[in-house]
Amino acid sequence: MDIAKKILVIVTSGVIGACLTLAYTEKFGSNNYHILYVAEDELMSLEETRVKNDDPSTRQLFFGEIEKAVSLAVSLPKSYQTPKSLVVYSTSSVRGENVRSISKEIHGKIISELQKGDKHS
Repeated sequence: MDIAKKILVIVTSGVIGACLTLAYTEKFGSNNYHILYVAEDELMSLEETRVKNDDPSTRQLFFGEIEKAVSLAVSLPKSYQTPKSLVVYSTSSVRGENVRSISKEIHGKIISELQKGDKHS
């Protein structure tokens, strides 16, 4: 009977150890994270492309609402943050494994938000 208890303790300890290892690997494993970034230079390039064909006398980046655009550029990416996705703000492109730019998506949302505000004016 004493040997059966020892075997049970060893098996139980092994199962608990394996579960803890899997949980730790899932939570902290480096390959499980995705880095999403918003780059200032990418946002500006997208905006310059958008206004390129506008009349130079009336051309305005972000419809002249720079402060609101900056505020949106900071707040909108927060919705992309998850336990497995980290959002990074940068001045230029970020490179690496599991890294993806969301600058184009954020630019589109900024323009959409600014146009909504413009229609209500």
